[in-house]
Amino acid sequence: MHKYIWLLIIFSPMILKAQPFSGELERKQSKTQIERKVDSVLSQLSLREQIAQLMMVAMYPKKGKEHDQEIEKLIKEYHIGGLIVFQGSPYLVTTKLNKFQATSKIPLITSIDGEWGPAMRLSNIPAFPKAMALGSISDDSLIYNMGAEIAYELRRMGIFINFAPVVDVNNNPNNPVIGIRSFGENPDQVIQKANLYMSGMQDNGVMAVLKHFPGHGDTDTDSHKSLPEIMHDRARLDSIELKPFKALIDSGAMGVMTAHLHIPALDSNKLSISSLSPLVINELLKKDLGFEGLVFTDALNMKGASETYGSGEVEVAALKAGNDILLMPKDVSVAIESIVKAIENKELSKKQIKISCRKMLTQKFKLEIASQVNNSTDSLTEDLNNPTAEYIQRQLTAKSLTMIINQHGLLPLTKLNQKRIVSLSIGQEEPKDFNQMLEKYADIKSIHLSNKSSEQQMNGILDQLKKDDLLVISFQGNIWTASEHFGFSAKWRNYIADLNNNHPVVLVMFGNPYTLNDYAELERLNAVLIAYQKTNVVQEMAAQAIVGAIEVNGKLPVTVGRSFPVGFGLKTVKPIRLGYSIPEEQNIDRHQLLKIDSIVEDGILNEAYPGCQVLISKNGKIFYNKNFGYYTYDSIQQVEDDAIYDLASITKIGATVLTLMKLQDDGILNLDNTLGDFIDMADTSAYKDLAFKNILAHQASLKSWIPFYLNTLDSTGVYKPNTFSAKKTPNYSRQLADDLYIKNSFKDSIYSWILQTPLRKKSKYLYSDIGYYFFLKIIEDLTLNTLDSVSNNLFYAPLGLRNTGFHPLTRFDHSKIVPTENDTLFRDQVIKGYVHDPGAAMLGGVGGHAGLFSNATEMAVIMQMLLNKGTYGGERFLSEEVIDIYTACQFCDDDNRRGAGFDKPVRDDEGGPTCNCVSYDSYGHSGFTGTIAWADPEEDIIYIFLSNRIYPSAENLKLIKMNIRTKIQEEIYKSLESFSID
Repeated sequence: MHKYIWLLIIFSPMILKAQPFSGELERKQSKTQIERKVDSVLSQLSLREQIAQLMMVAMYPKKGKEHDQEIEKLIKEYHIGGLIVFQGSPYLVTTKLNKFQATSKIPLITSIDGEWGPAMRLSNIPAFPKAMALGSISDDSLIYNMGAEIAYELRRMGIFINFAPVVDVNNNPNNPVIGIRSFGENPDQVIQKANLYMSGMQDNGVMAVLKHFPGHGDTDTDSHKSLPEIMHDRARLDSIELKPFKALIDSGAMGVMTAHLHIPALDSNKLSISSLSPLVINELLKKDLGFEGLVFTDALNMKGASETYGSGEVEVAALKAGNDILLMPKDVSVAIESIVKAIENKELSKKQIKISCRKMLTQKFKLEIASQVNNSTDSLTEDLNNPTAEYIQRQLTAKSLTMIINQHGLLPLTKLNQKRIVSLSIGQEEPKDFNQMLEKYADIKSIHLSNKSSEQQMNGILDQLKKDDLLVISFQGNIWTASEHFGFSAKWRNYIADLNNNHPVVLVMFGNPYTLNDYAELERLNAVLIAYQKTNVVQEMAAQAIVGAIEVNGKLPVTVGRSFPVGFGLKTVKPIRLGYSIPEEQNIDRHQLLKIDSIVEDGILNEAYPGCQVLISKNGKIFYNKNFGYYTYDSIQQVEDDAIYDLASITKIGATVLTLMKLQDDGILNLDNTLGDFIDMADTSAYKDLAFKNILAHQASLKSWIPFYLNTLDSTGVYKPNTFSAKKTPNYSRQLADDLYIKNSFKDSIYSWILQTPLRKKSKYLYSDIGYYFFLKIIEDLTLNTLDSVSNNLFYAPLGLRNTGFHPLTRFDHSKIVPTENDTLFRDQVIKGYVHDPGAAMLGGVGGHAGLFSNATEMAVIMQMLLNKGTYGGERFLSEEVIDIYTACQFCDDDNRRGAGFDKPVRDDEGGPTCNCVSYDSYGHSGFTGTIAWADPEEDIIYIFLSNRIYPSAENLKLIKMNIRTKIQEEIYKSLESFSID
């Protein structure tokens, strides 16, 4: 007992509090100080205890009480050196490790086989891409960050060794056990990527263990099941298999795991096993390559070793060969006694045991293990699933996507409105995240086939397809079964070839790139995208790549077939559509955005609006897209992404001004034109000489508004006779609301009433809707079509917008449309799906100033097209020049902030539509119903806020008084540059 207390005292400086690895202990202590402490501990250990320190046993957190008792016995009775963790949840793992550490007199060195992070073995943790996916990435910088993040996650749970990276060079497509675990077939690529991964972990307190020495990449069998052979000569081994090990050992690798292989070029004994061969470990690894770190055996219960040696024998053989650490010995008690006996028989020496034990204890001090023997489980899941991990995961995934075929530049897909896209998935499960992401961009038909699908079902799908259908076929096989073509059987190969005979096919391979080997029809496909695996993030990224929301620039890490060598990969153009990201990908800390949530929720609580949509994008990526509240205060229908709002005056820039810009691009009009240039007016009319520029900048002496609807009511507020009809007839065809149609002639009456209204005497700035009545007429006269049709044909349809337009009740489900106001003054009903503005309603629902409906996502597309200087989805809608003209301040010298139709920020920091944090180059518009759409070219930010603040009454001014829209915008700009990966 006194000896145990003494050992605790030696480690006590590190037991005080669990804390992240800092490296401070090693820096503060000289090598001599650490050696002195190691000597002190070592001197108190018996021979059997020293031997036990060299053993690491498997710990299965989910196995229960009996297993835990077995582990505790090994710790208490034998004082084993460490554990290797297998299946379980982070909470269970951390709790069990805390318990076992408390049981051990010397801190346990704990480990995991976590090649793509702890998620390889544990649940509820983000999985990073597998090594072969990382092998496809051109920009390797994030692999270091991945290593650092994995180190953080492991230490957070009390784990200090990761048996990674795999540095095997996988140059055998039929390798049944390495395959996608390897960075690829190019040794230099393996070195580059593995070195970054290793450094990221070791710089942050986790020992990296290179595996599987001397190289498991060119085998046809699995060492878990038998003993694989590698028959290459030494020169070949030096140039391929051994090259990464040498390079990473020179770079400071702390650990190496030996593999169960038979390699005659290294040990000619017919029965030799590399993990048990002195020639491989003592001579090659330690002497020739100069490795001085810890040498671990691969698991000693694997058939590659256990078929030849019995319990106790294999452990003795491993130590004789030069291994330091015995991983997963068959029987600890038998192994210890066998090793003691071998020492007595002079097969092993006490000196060797002491040397290996010293190395083990030294690492326990260097890794500061005792500082984290009792880790808190509070916020554990949140800590492990942190924004940095998600950022790294997403970035690595996006950069790994590899395109090897792209006939005629099919990808990214353009003109989505002109294509009927069928997403055909083949595999065990439907790729729901893939399809859901595609559906954000286009209407798709989803079909799923599994391996159990009959020939009749497969043929039935062929019958459903139309001639012009574009097929996006996603295939998910098995990433491991090379002997079965990774699940890509002749059945599916032939089926896809048949489909390709009659339809353009985009094949997305969620799996091993070797799946495509020997596929004779491969080069006939129109496009092929390799996505390496099928996680939720991979599915989302692959879908975005297909539509051009992210660019593709991955390179093959291995050779595929005869035509696609390692390093091959086609690039796509820069993103052509809005993409979806997380805040951290835009250097924004998501926690900063919680203030926006609070502002919005406070507005709902104070009944400034019953619900709303808020969207924010930066650099062409939507990173905040939330829905709050309900359609109405009865809290029945929640606001969702497809909720459609009346945009009110955003119609000006979302329809009318866009069309004017297009007409100017076509040389039909310009801002210097006057109303008289396009509308017949009396020579004496003051309206005749009003210039477009002045009207659009609200500096044309027009009245603010005219209550046209009052002309339809008598003095008691009752409809005048022959003004309205409850039914649609040839003379009453313009609908204002349910069962309410206005006489057609009233449209002309409105123009007459405007022309009869005198202009203001002063030409100073005054916001006015009146000019847009004239723009509506001009557009319809010039195009011989209605504004709703023109704007849809020119913009909404080709932009891929499916929830944007006028007259939503004729196009969309009634339940998707958010009500605006309970109109008690004019229409005597709740207005839902009809334009709220009375003047636009009297025109039949299509006004130059109001009438457009949309949602936040689609309004963002329009604003992004403008930020892109007129392009979107691979098409040009407007010229850069015309956008610059219209979004510029027109009369700044006259203290008028407005552009040509676009609103602009004020320049005196008082009032206006925005916070004073936006750039003067920014532009947008707000709407009476409680909306705003704003774009800032300087920061590449789009901000959309849509609400129905006037429900149930337009007298509700709380949104304005609480300054909610501006407060949200302020928080957006405060959040910029709040996150960094460094």
